[in-house]
Amino acid sequence: MMKVWLIHLSEPTHSDKWGGVGLHFWDLSDHFQHQDKSITSINFLRYLEQEWDRIAGNEFAYCNRLRANDYISLFEGAGFDVCRYETQEDQEARRSMKDGFMVDERFGITVLMIFAAQASGLH
Repeated sequence: MMKVWLIHLSEPTHSDKWGGVGLHFWDLSDHFQHQDKSITSINFLRYLEQEWDRIAGNEFAYCNRLRANDYISLFEGAGFDVCRYETQEDQEARRSMKDGFMVDERFGITVLMIFAAQASGLH
């Protein structure tokens, strides 16, 4: 998935001649949680890659598991200056991590918004 994002971010756009800027918003939660309130917004992060591909590796149930730091790295790697980013934490996800849900702490972030400019763009 990260390769696809890198290709997309590096493709020229019409805004290139103006030093384009962009505002991007992601829901980083487990989309299955929107229908099943018995699971947390970070439930999908408990699965190993092979298990997750079996559960959701298809066009009907696909949900990528990139995290906020992955998106920021992708933008920077594609030559964008990340002028600002904001995140929102899910407090229920934080509580479940404290109660033994074993995932990295940065996974408590479930919303990301990035404002980025091409390296030659205005800030």
